[in-house]
Amino acid sequence: MVKLVRKMQWKNVAWKEKITTIRSEYREEMDVSSNPIDPRKLMFELQRAMNDDTIVSVGVGEHQMDVAHFIKFSKPRQFINSGGLGTMGFGFPAAIGAKLANQDLDVICVDGDGSFAMTMQELATAKQNDIKVTVVIMNNEHLGMVRAWNDLFYEGRRSQVWLGKVPDFAKVAEAYGLLGINVEKPGEIAEALKRGLKSEETAVINVHTKPDAIVLPIVPSGASNSNMHGGKITKGYFDR
Repeated sequence: MVKLVRKMQWKNVAWKEKITTIRSEYREEMDVSSNPIDPRKLMFELQRAMNDDTIVSVGVGEHQMDVAHFIKFSKPRQFINSGGLGTMGFGFPAAIGAKLANQDLDVICVDGDGSFAMTMQELATAKQNDIKVTVVIMNNEHLGMVRAWNDLFYEGRRSQVWLGKVPDFAKVAEAYGLLGINVEKPGEIAEALKRGLKSEETAVINVHTKPDAIVLPIVPSGASNSNMHGGKITKGYFDR
């Protein structure tokens, strides 16, 4: 089947052109030197730090979509997530379980600040049982996915999505006797990932990302994948 799919040619020219346009516009909008950090920059650095066997778990939110969009997986069960169930807090406990089942492999939990806050007490489990995983928090100070939908579909009327700068997740990790790293600039990402992966104990890497970033393409509520939108966002872009 894989060989056949690779030989397939695009039948729908209009669809191919649409996808090409979305990809082009999405690349144009990325600022790899921005501060706060563009989430896509974090994804590219994460891909470089991974090896072919690395297992990645995620919580629920924009970070989940970013991993699905940008990280390439070549083997089954490398990408552990709760699918469409919306299980915030899933990522870190899932990473612990994956590590127990695959003790010779690197396990990374990519989480949002909202998701990680729900199960971060499992740092005690990791510490007390000598379980090593690397947690990478995409910290945008918001419940990012809900914030994005507030902005796009409800004319910017935000409701209960701002989380602020608390807590300092790196200090929380240190309080459990683990490694905590704060990342403020794009140039700090690679070294932080290297330190975290080489650490003998669980590491929490708290990466401060753009609070207003939007994961694209996106499918509006009630629409099909053929109605997805992506690339540049202009006024009225999401009107239906």
